[in-house]
Amino acid sequence: LNDLERYFDGSFDRISLQKITYFLQALGVNFNLSFARHLHGPYSPTLKKAFTAFEEHGMIAGFLNGERQTHVTNSGCAIADDFLNQAGKQSDDIIDRLSKLIQGYESPYGLELLASVHWLAHHENHYPVEKIIAAMGSWNESKRNAFNEDSIRVAYQRLKEDKLLN
Repeated sequence: LNDLERYFDGSFDRISLQKITYFLQALGVNFNLSFARHLHGPYSPTLKKAFTAFEEHGMIAGFLNGERQTHVTNSGCAIADDFLNQAGKQSDDIIDRLSKLIQGYESPYGLELLASVHWLAHHENHYPVEKIIAAMGSWNESKRNAFNEDSIRVAYQRLKEDKLLN
C-alpha cells in the first residue's frame, strides 16, 4: 500500500482502501474476505474491522479519525514488506498488476466505478457491457447519476485488458 500512496496524495480514503483490497483479492491474494454489493460498490464489513485493528496495532494511522484519510505507518510498511518477501515474486507481480489496473482510476470515484463494473460482470454475471450499463443504472441513484455509459465502457475494457474479465 505504501507504494500506492503516491497515487493518492499520500493517503487513502475508506472507499479506496476497500476497493484496493477487493482488487488485491481478485488478483489472487487470499484475504479470505467476503464482499457484497453496497452503496459504493463491493464492500466487506470484516475488512472495516480489520482496518480498525490495524490502526489499534499501529500499522496504519488516520482510519479512525474524523478526516477518514489513512496512511501506512513505518511499522505497517515493515510488516507488509515481510509478508510480501515471504510470498516471493508472485506478490511483486500482483502489485504490478494492481498498479497498472488502477492507473487513471486513482480516486474514490474511479475505484468505485472500476470495482462496481467488475462486481456486476464477475459476481452477478452481467454480460455484455450493455447489461452492465443497465445494471449500474439500477444499482442506485448515485451510480445512475455518477457513471455515464462511456465511462462504464472504458472501465469494462480496462478490466478485460487486465484479464480480470473474460
